[in-house]
Amino acid sequence: MGFNETFLAWETEYDLFGRSVIGDFQFYPYIRRDFTNTVLSLYSREDHDYFKDPGTENENRVKQFLRLIRRTEKTGIRNPDVLFLCHGRRVLENGLYVCPFTDYLADLYPNSVSLERTHRHREPARTKNLVYADRIWALAFLYHVLFRTFRKKDYVNLIKQAESILGEPLAALEEALQVKIRKKALYRRIAALTCFYRSSRKRYVRFLKRLQPRVIVEVVGKSFEAKLINEIASELSIPTVELQHSILTQNSLYPEGVKERQFPDYLLTWSDYWSDFARLPIPQDHVIAVGQNQFDCRLKKYAPVLAEKAAGKHGIRVAFLSGLVYGKELSRFAVRFAELAGKHGISVVYKLHPVEFPDWREQYPELAVSGLTVVDTLEKGIYDIFAENDVQVGVKSTALYEGIGFGLSTFVMEHEMVDDMRRVCEEGYASLVRTPEELLQGILNLKRGENAAAAEHFWKSGAAENTKNVIDGLIRQTEIQRT
Repeated sequence: MGFNETFLAWETEYDLFGRSVIGDFQFYPYIRRDFTNTVLSLYSREDHDYFKDPGTENENRVKQFLRLIRRTEKTGIRNPDVLFLCHGRRVLENGLYVCPFTDYLADLYPNSVSLERTHRHREPARTKNLVYADRIWALAFLYHVLFRTFRKKDYVNLIKQAESILGEPLAALEEALQVKIRKKALYRRIAALTCFYRSSRKRYVRFLKRLQPRVIVEVVGKSFEAKLINEIASELSIPTVELQHSILTQNSLYPEGVKERQFPDYLLTWSDYWSDFARLPIPQDHVIAVGQNQFDCRLKKYAPVLAEKAAGKHGIRVAFLSGLVYGKELSRFAVRFAELAGKHGISVVYKLHPVEFPDWREQYPELAVSGLTVVDTLEKGIYDIFAENDVQVGVKSTALYEGIGFGLSTFVMEHEMVDDMRRVCEEGYASLVRTPEELLQGILNLKRGENAAAAEHFWKSGAAENTKNVIDGLIRQTEIQRT
């Protein structure tokens, strides 16, 4: 069995969702995303720890607490139509930082509130009626520190409880996947989350009871705060909706029959392709294809450029789309390909992911001395890359699906991380290549126009209207229940 089958069978055999309880804290749903990603990283020989929080490790904890305690979740608004759990990844537009996933919806619902869960804010923010989870997080952090310091025996007992619950299952998973899990670090993480849960839950209960939103719409429904809010909302009969914001992977596959009260009631996906992929602890008819507004807007914005490109006569232009976990292999692949492609008049650009910007020359020395055009700043965005090129090459990223929607011919380099793209290749929307020579031959065999835009397959059109229709229906349903 592969990773997915082995992991899901393990979750079922050891009843991870049912047995993972400390007091009233059902902890496994809260750690599943980062735990799954960490184990998959170990299995793929990447050894990346997804539990690590790089955003706050260099900040003085006292200063951090004082900074966070100033901002609260309090608002004078009552009974809003929607509570949006917006995303911390904002983009700068006209001098204001915008949440690309929920701000356009907040504009459609003036009687709404947006809660920002990240602890580092990009300002000034465009978001209306914006409140913050900062104080809730700060008080939970303080509770954790005090509990760990002054109730050491009780804290150690939390760690022991986690070990008694997970010790045998983790040993079995290590053997099945041939990996070494940092079990002690995981047990300490669970103890810390137990403290955060105990402190945060009562405050979020007060917040939601006071606010009484008709619907909750969230991005990144697998985060700790979203899980907790979903759990409470379920008790308060407030429907919860998650907007798909990235490609669906292992975290979107659940064992058959699993119930998880921390999961949102509905998932709104980019298209039927993604709805069919997901296997979740909610009814299948609660997984609804609506599209993605950001993609719709970008495609419309670049339509004139894409039309001009299609009509123009130029040599083939190839863009490599990098990523941290496979950048070393892909950069070497790109350098070798460029050596071959130059003889055929093919131009090559290498687009780095922003996390690779700081030290790519040290990480990818062959690329640094190759003479290739490397995009290592935000001055040229990914959509500019799509508009300027004819072919894209990568391994695994949301950008590859966007590029397909923009009409680029797509090639996927064989890699341990490529599993999520195999279906795309099997359906004919991309081609899997193992060597630079194979890539070159595939590109030379392309016929202009044969890879027409496949936007609708991965990106259902009319996202704003489709999403609003779903939310409107849930608002009406909630109003009926409350009258």
